[in-house]
Amino acid sequence: MDKNQICLSRGDVTYVFRYAQGGEKLLLQELVEMVESNRFGLTWRDAASISQKLVQQSVSRLASKSNAMKARDGQCFNSQYPL
Repeated sequence: MDKNQICLSRGDVTYVFRYAQGGEKLLLQELVEMVESNRFGLTWRDAASISQKLVQQSVSRLASKSNAMKARDGQCFNSQYPL
């Protein structure tokens, strides 16, 4: 299972969020609890920033998979049916 990481630096503090691929929903739920508890000094703006990074990572990962599949399919096509 792939591990992912998102970091948020604010002043002297760096927050590091690690999550497994497929655990994005759980990360967001935990993030909401952290903001609402006020124990960690995170704001809703911080949560929005982390959420945006999470989406960017997910999109990037999906694009990489799509490109790999296209490359694989293209190689099969080219090997079976040379131009």
